[in-house]
Amino acid sequence: MIHILVVDDEQVNLRIIEDSLEDSGYNLSKSTSGECAWVKLASKDVKFSAIVLDRLMPGMDGIEVLKKIKDDSDLRDIPVILQTALGSNQDILDGLQAGAFYYLTKPYSKKVLVSIVNLAVDSYSRYSKAKEDLHKTKSILKYFRKGEFEITFIDEVMDIAPVLSNFFPDPSRTLTGIIEILTNAVEHGNLEIGCDMKQQLLENDVYHTEVQKRQSSTQFKNRKVKITFEKTNEKFTLRVVDEGKGFNYNEWGKLDLMKDNLFRSSGRGILIARTLSFDELNYIGNGNTLEAIVYNRSSNC
Repeated sequence: MIHILVVDDEQVNLRIIEDSLEDSGYNLSKSTSGECAWVKLASKDVKFSAIVLDRLMPGMDGIEVLKKIKDDSDLRDIPVILQTALGSNQDILDGLQAGAFYYLTKPYSKKVLVSIVNLAVDSYSRYSKAKEDLHKTKSILKYFRKGEFEITFIDEVMDIAPVLSNFFPDPSRTLTGIIEILTNAVEHGNLEIGCDMKQQLLENDVYHTEVQKRQSSTQFKNRKVKITFEKTNEKFTLRVVDEGKGFNYNEWGKLDLMKDNLFRSSGRGILIARTLSFDELNYIGNGNTLEAIVYNRSSNC
């Protein structure tokens, strides 16, 4: 059974969310305050796969609850969907920087809520599996200096991401960003599923079907994502190259200030990687090549 925690101080909002998710097969736990939600979370009696959290509540508000979740090593990986009427660009960025998986601005449709919750649950499942694999090769990879890899399918992202993250000094920090940029390279690059198309596919619950269809098609099935890693005394560099059409990455500086685009799947993923996982993200050429950099702050290289 998949458990979801829903937190809102308004009973009518709780009922709306419950009605929206009632046919999705989730077991919903409800709280009417941040304090009550934290009691449930801190007890750890239930393993939640996602949290829908109102930002504006009396007492302990949503951002406070979110920060407490992110400070707890047992809870920090649970995706938190913030929902609120506050929709300014700064509000959205504040939510992301506090660790929100997604930021829903009220009012939103039932379809959007269901698609985001489904995405959160799926991401949590995949990330949990990847994190379990983090320690399998850690001891040997500290000696690794340079290497090349190649993937074709979305499912392969979760196989290789834990290995790649172990090349970096803080694997838990970089794992999320590596998953995001590799997924983007396969999905938006090689398979040419843009953010608008992905949103529609998720809302209609046919995203995975379309991915499988494209991965088997003559047009896309032979496309590869090439990955190289290099460690020097100064930095750790991951380079990811896809075979798609590329994009105008000079426009990205505008996109991350636009709330209507910021939390679509592609924008959200790259912003998370840039904000939380790496010191630098640099696009090269026509946008097919991405370099993710973490600077070496250790005195012993």
